[in-house]
Amino acid sequence: MRLKHLITSIALVVLSVAGTAQSQDLMGFDRASFGSVVLSRTQAVGTDFQLELSVGSYENEPISNYSDGSIFAQIGRSVGRLDVLTDKGVFPCTAFIVSKKYILTNYHCSLGILDNERIGATQIQGTQFVAGYTQTGIDEGTKKYMVVAQPIEVNKALDYAVLEVLGDPSEEYGQLKLASVMPTDGDPFWIIGHPMGEGQRISREKCKANAPAVSAGKLLHTCDTLPGNSGSPVIDAGLQQVVALHHAGSQKDSVNFAILMSKILENSTVLAAYRAPDAVPKAKPVEPKTAAISACGTLYSEAKETKECYAYRGYIKQCVGHVYGSIAQSYIQEFCQPQKTVAAEKTCDDDPSICSIDQLCGQSLTFKSGKAGWRTDNVSYVAEAKRRGLSCGVTEVVAAPKKYCALDVSACIDYQLCKFATSGSTGQRIWSTKSGIDTKHVTEAKRRGLSCGVDETKLIKTAFKNQSVLKRKQIQYALKKLNSYKSSIDALYGPGTEKALINFAKSKSLNINNPEKIFKSVLSQVSVPSSFAPPRAKNNQRCGSIASNCSKAELCSYSTMFVKNGLAWKQISYQKHVTEAKRRGLNCGVK
Repeated sequence: MRLKHLITSIALVVLSVAGTAQSQDLMGFDRASFGSVVLSRTQAVGTDFQLELSVGSYENEPISNYSDGSIFAQIGRSVGRLDVLTDKGVFPCTAFIVSKKYILTNYHCSLGILDNERIGATQIQGTQFVAGYTQTGIDEGTKKYMVVAQPIEVNKALDYAVLEVLGDPSEEYGQLKLASVMPTDGDPFWIIGHPMGEGQRISREKCKANAPAVSAGKLLHTCDTLPGNSGSPVIDAGLQQVVALHHAGSQKDSVNFAILMSKILENSTVLAAYRAPDAVPKAKPVEPKTAAISACGTLYSEAKETKECYAYRGYIKQCVGHVYGSIAQSYIQEFCQPQKTVAAEKTCDDDPSICSIDQLCGQSLTFKSGKAGWRTDNVSYVAEAKRRGLSCGVTEVVAAPKKYCALDVSACIDYQLCKFATSGSTGQRIWSTKSGIDTKHVTEAKRRGLSCGVDETKLIKTAFKNQSVLKRKQIQYALKKLNSYKSSIDALYGPGTEKALINFAKSKSLNINNPEKIFKSVLSQVSVPSSFAPPRAKNNQRCGSIASNCSKAELCSYSTMFVKNGLAWKQISYQKHVTEAKRRGLNCGVK
């Protein structure tokens, strides 16, 4: 009872501080807060049709109330805060991990911020994903990941955006499964997010599907949310999978709205690969008598009030299949087990042999154009499924005796072809120079238009930059004498140097894979000076002061900004950097 009163008191304080929080869609924070876990609030914006709503008394509680091993905390690990830096402030929402490099949130929490007239932002200047922020004001144990501001996929009508996160947060924080199911009236839910930009909170008390559950193609629910919850996953308490994407609320009807995940999966080409296998359809429950419903409701209310294990066990014993049964089971599992020290048990994620059929098929399948196929990146789970004689909905095709890629290039898929055609480490791939069979693979790869990770210009660029300053100038001098190079002799690798070297190599039928041979051939054509006058001293001044001192990356960083339609030149500040970039022939991504 004390805990309940404390949570209620905290909620009242939050609402009193927020003032008109229920009429707000996004919360604004100080621009200087970007990059920090704890945000400093300076402003707020809102609309009449709000994008968050607290239904009745605020019963959203901190996820830190539960142990790290609880089902709530485990699922919540994949949910984080999305901070969007604009020229009008920082606007936090919620996002969750769906794969190694993708997170999912609302469109109005991404590019849609620029459409919000109340905010008035014209630029998105940075985006960050904060994971592990479970206690408000405490950044210990959190991690921050940069996010590509331009979404991979958006749908304004369905209010969703798929964003690419740099790094792999799923390795530490896991990922949520996306379920293409249709919720029914009264289905119990959990919503986990970062309301008001604070530490992670969960809504589960009175958190369920409305009656009706679906209206006008949207899920209606009564879970408590506040500004910042936009982009939160709506998790089915039974399936423990995401069935909808929370995005809005109606103050008039005291109900919140979410986009059905089935709708999103139907329209998304990116998320289709992360769709969870369809669950076995639940049998329609027999309608119990009114007296039984009332009795079960009373038992659950008493158990929730007393917080006693015997009360929850009595409720489960008498009311198997009741709407709150899964919640009661979770409480018993968390708080009513004998206290003993045991070694951590393996799960399906650790060992395929202990997976259920549904879990095993979920780990083994990928979907393309609505058809199930075996995954190629989870072979241990696929092997276990086949060992059990499971098809998991995959139609196996008996293939004719196949040719070997090593002997016949026509039998190669692109991946195999590139494997034979190239050599070197990741990021430094080169075309194979071996005679015989590998040469055929190189020819076939180029015929198909495959690069195979080979960046020919990068090879010659890297080799040029590895030369001494004197030798770089000598190469440029020789190219100029050969009428192939028209820019200054400055030892810098720019478009002019690159074009001259590549054209020279082609004219002499030299292999781009061997830049040193190209340089030697260039120098052999002309008698070059043994020294050059030293460059003018730069007085130790940095790129920000003198544009000519900037590298390519620095120059583009100073001279461009992100606007609604992409990158644009800065028209007022850093004009000298814009001029220098154009002088070098750089477009810096500006269309």
